[in-house]
Amino acid sequence: MNAREPRGSRLEGKVALVTGAGSRPGDGVGTGKAISVQFAREGARVVLLDINETQVAETLVMIEAEGGEAMVFIGDVTRESVCEAAVRTATERFGPVTTLVNNVAVTAPKADVSETPGQVWDHVLETNVKSAMLMTKHAVPVMAQRGGGSIINIASVVALRGHPQQTPYSASKGALVSLTTLWAMEQGPHGIRVNCICPGNIYTPVAVSTFSSNGQPSRVGRRRMGRRLGSGVLGVGRGTLDQRCHLAGRWGLSGRHPAVGLQQGGRAPDGVRRRQSQRESR
Repeated sequence: MNAREPRGSRLEGKVALVTGAGSRPGDGVGTGKAISVQFAREGARVVLLDINETQVAETLVMIEAEGGEAMVFIGDVTRESVCEAAVRTATERFGPVTTLVNNVAVTAPKADVSETPGQVWDHVLETNVKSAMLMTKHAVPVMAQRGGGSIINIASVVALRGHPQQTPYSASKGALVSLTTLWAMEQGPHGIRVNCICPGNIYTPVAVSTFSSNGQPSRVGRRRMGRRLGSGVLGVGRGTLDQRCHLAGRWGLSGRHPAVGLQQGGRAPDGVRRRQSQRESR
C-alpha cells in the first residue's frame, strides 16, 4: 500500500462481489473499479465480475499490487447461469458473500421517447435492472444462511430528478431505487441490509464522453461534472467511496430512507438517519 492510501480495516473479513468491476478506456475511472479498489484497501476480499476480461484485469492488478486480495469472474450478468455461478465461485474461493454491489450499468444515445428504439430500452433495462435482480436472487440465500449481509445498488440522481432524452437510463435507475425499498423490507427479517446510492456526476469515462467535445472534456463539461479529485481514489469523489464502505460495513441506513443522494462530495441529504446494525459481524 502507498502512503497516501493506507490500508484500513473497516471491511476486514468481508467478501464483496462487485458487478461491472472493470473500467472503460478513457479519461477518468469507472465506479466499479474504484469501489473494488477501495473495498480491498479496507480489508475485503473482492470478487471482480465483468464481461470484459482486459478491463477487469487492470482492476485485479491494482488491487494485488497494493497487497489486497481479489479474483476475477468473467461473464454476462444478464444471464442467470452467470450470476448463480459467480456467487457460488465466490463462496467456494473466499467464503460466503457478505456484500453485493450491483454496479454494472449502460447508458443509451440521447433520444426523445418518441424516437427511442425498443431494442435500446430492452438492452438498458436488462443490463441495469435484470442483472441486479438476478445477482440479488442468488446472493440472498447465501447471506441469509450466514445471518445477514449488505446489498448496495448503485442508482443515480436521474432516478430522483429525471434526465431529458434518457428514458431507458432514467427508468432503469428509478427501478433500482424502487427495488431497494422493496428488498430492504423483504430481506430485513433475514438480517440483510439493502441500500441504494444515487451519485451525481462523477469523473468517469462514461461521464467524460457525455460532457465532452471532440473527444476531449470541455471546461463546461468539467464544471458540470463537479470534478473533485482532491484526495479521492481514482478520480471518484472520496465521499462516495466512503459511503459505499459505510454501507458495506457495520453501519446501514434507516429502512425508511434506503436511497442516498450523493452530489459533488458524497454528503448524504439532510434527514437521512443512520443506525448501527444489530449484528456487527454482518
